[in-house]
Amino acid sequence: MPSHSERAGSGISPASLRSARTRRAILDAAGKIFTNADINSVKVEEIAEAAGVSVGTLYKHFTNKQGILLAFVSEGMDVVEAYMAEARQQPRALDRVYAAGDAYVRFAIERPHAMRFAAVRVLQPDQSPELAEINQGLSARTQKLVLGIATDLKEAMREGQTPTAPIDEMMLFLWALWNGMTTLMIRQDGTAIPPEAAQRSLELAREVMRRAANYTLEGGGSPTITAPPHPVAEPEADEPLRATG
Repeated sequence: MPSHSERAGSGISPASLRSARTRRAILDAAGKIFTNADINSVKVEEIAEAAGVSVGTLYKHFTNKQGILLAFVSEGMDVVEAYMAEARQQPRALDRVYAAGDAYVRFAIERPHAMRFAAVRVLQPDQSPELAEINQGLSARTQKLVLGIATDLKEAMREGQTPTAPIDEMMLFLWALWNGMTTLMIRQDGTAIPPEAAQRSLELAREVMRRAANYTLEGGGSPTITAPPHPVAEPEADEPLRATG
């Protein structure tokens, strides 16, 4: 916890720090509940109780349950996008792809409730009108991230950093690898794997791709994997989620 002098030097008042901690507690509690229950049946009172605050205090930060949900999802996407933006600072295209995988796993390590929530929404989509804005925004922002990775992967192929292959199949391979790792990490039973194991597996995958890129056929050149291409579709919407409260 920051000392009095540190708080004074930062210009953050004790009241602002308390408010931020309360908001954080509400979002953390809501994330756990939203992940493990039917969202439509969740009551604001449940969230307040789990956060250790009164209902009145909760309403000082959020206007309603929808506002809490929007803030929780938006915050998670903001963090993912920030991590992916860092990954794209790498000068070499294939390194940007590798860094994107690291960013995805990093998010799962640091925000397991947000990752579980996203996984549940994908596996058990709720088409309730109340969730339409959240579902649309989450889908659009996720597609934008995927397209960014696909762009880097195409560049890596053009520059000979990885074997040439249909972009959709390569993206499926990477997406399955990253999602598989994160799904195993966020499991809540005996089959869950530690983050270190996931990171070692990602390093192994990189080594496999590196060796494939360096492999040459007898006649020279890199191996080319062929299959009917199915380009990744552009997202229909690119609307950021708007957090309420």
